Amino acid sequence: MPVLGLDAADAQGRPLGPAVELLEDPDGALSWERVSSDPGLPWRRSDMQVLNFSFPDSTWWARLRLDNPDDAAQERAIELAMPLHDDVLLTVRSSDGDVQQWRTGDRFPFASRPVPYRYPLFKVRVPARGHVELWWRFASHDGLYDALPLTLWTLPAFTDKGFRETLILGAYFGAIGILMLYMLAAGALNREASFAWYAAYLGSFLLWNYSFTGFGFATLWPSAPVFNNVIIGVSSVAIYLTLGRFTQVWLRTAALAPWADRWLRLLMVGIALHAVPAVLDWYAATFRTLIPLGVLFLISLLAVAARLAWRGVIEARLYLIAWAFWVTGALVYYARVLGWLPSQPWVEYALNIGSMLEMVTLAMMLSWRIHELKSQARGAQEALLHEQRSHSARLESEVRERTRALQDANARLEEQAATDPLTSLANRRAFQTVADREWRRAVREGQPLALALLDLDHFKWVNDALGHPRGDEALRLVGGLLREWFRRGNEWCFRTGGEEFAVVAAVDDADRLTERLEAFRRTLDQQVSQWLERACREVGVALPDDAVGTVSIGVCVSAAADRTAPGGTDDWASLYRHADEALYAAKHAGRNRVIVTSPAV
Repeated sequence: MPVLGLDAADAQGRPLGPAVELLEDPDGALSWERVSSDPGLPWRRSDMQVLNFSFPDSTWWARLRLDNPDDAAQERAIELAMPLHDDVLLTVRSSDGDVQQWRTGDRFPFASRPVPYRYPLFKVRVPARGHVELWWRFASHDGLYDALPLTLWTLPAFTDKGFRETLILGAYFGAIGILMLYMLAAGALNREASFAWYAAYLGSFLLWNYSFTGFGFATLWPSAPVFNNVIIGVSSVAIYLTLGRFTQVWLRTAALAPWADRWLRLLMVGIALHAVPAVLDWYAATFRTLIPLGVLFLISLLAVAARLAWRGVIEARLYLIAWAFWVTGALVYYARVLGWLPSQPWVEYALNIGSMLEMVTLAMMLSWRIHELKSQARGAQEALLHEQRSHSARLESEVRERTRALQDANARLEEQAATDPLTSLANRRAFQTVADREWRRAVREGQPLALALLDLDHFKWVNDALGHPRGDEALRLVGGLLREWFRRGNEWCFRTGGEEFAVVAAVDDADRLTERLEAFRRTLDQQVSQWLERACREVGVALPDDAVGTVSIGVCVSAAADRTAPGGTDDWASLYRHADEALYAAKHAGRNRVIVTSPAV
């Protein structure tokens, strides 16, 4: 078994691919007990910077021993930076006799991860002056192996790396999302199909990238590993199709290169068929043919653009400039994966940088298209002005309608200003307005006018003992009863302040009004008493012996037929004074009663 000593280089991240030994298990029948104890198995040293088994049906084993020369135990993070690996089993046997084993992968729920991270991550403890043996088992669901970059880190170094990666990728995803929304808005405003198709391409690429980097599985569907694999295949197909359709619209291939347009359509049909095995979760079957077909498709897109650029089509030249960034980034990234370039931040994220430059350049291309569209719009300006003149009459009509609507809105605002928001009764401002108006009408028509002033008894106790929210509830209850009892066309109810209410009514029969007020008082006494008992039980407060929540009512009816009669009510102030005196008398007579003053008709 190869041996690797822990040292300071782990803080930079040491690739384990070249250090491990590999064992191929064609039938997938070997167990850890067998591979860890049988010396006759054909292990061989890995010669790969990054483990890559491609499309075999075999299961693969890897092994390595980590030695700790220090006098203190050390911890390390082992990173398997491939979010889409199906099945990985890691067994750790320590020199002190402990054996730990973890099994995870993107075919297992996210909760199986020993560390909740977007790709498999393991923490191991190496005893002082001791060692640990690492045994990996790599298996595939259906024969497709992605590259498996194994790296050894110190815990602080990996924490810094993970934070940096998350920050960079978050900004990357955010930038793509902003570009997508911008393209959607620009396409809607300019009614240009190329904007919409480019936004669809960005959305497909964002979904694929978010899933491919493991964020989708970690955040959106952690309990759906099958769906995670399905969405990778479906979004991959969507990337090719939306990019192809955008290219056709942008380069106008149907008009400028019909032969190429037919070839691209044929390739897109073949790519679209791969959505079927992707949905059925035939992952390897999807990518065995989708990858070479996709490469052929991308080469075809660039060839068509190069041909049109040679013919002087400016859109094609801009298209090639944009894709040059992506191709350069991809070449740098894969040179790093193959070990041809050293690991540097700009190298690690070359593919992301290239794709972002490509997307920004394409967005600038579309902005140029907006400029072109505006130039075309200026040529049609005279026609538009003519059309505007022909519609001037309609616009004037709309202005009049909106003016009426504004007047109606103002009327509603005035109504709201005159309404008590708690009880929905008219407020004191409306009370004065209605009282003045009805008094003048009563004088003019010689009809009696009644004023009833109502005051809730001992209402301060309700607020103090039960709280103001319950006090508001009681006021709403009283307001609802007033609206229910006095809703005739010649009756108006008001909340004049605090626990004070008023009723103004044009009456023909003062005795009948008094009877209704008495019936209202009894109903209010019954309903508020029931409410108070319930509220006191809920709060745990004893209901006092004094009348609480009942109502005292003072009533005065104007002597409209004879204004000069002794003791009569010859103006509104006098009517209000008599009603207030009656209310005062009701309070002093024991509350919870209706008293009518002597000038009543």
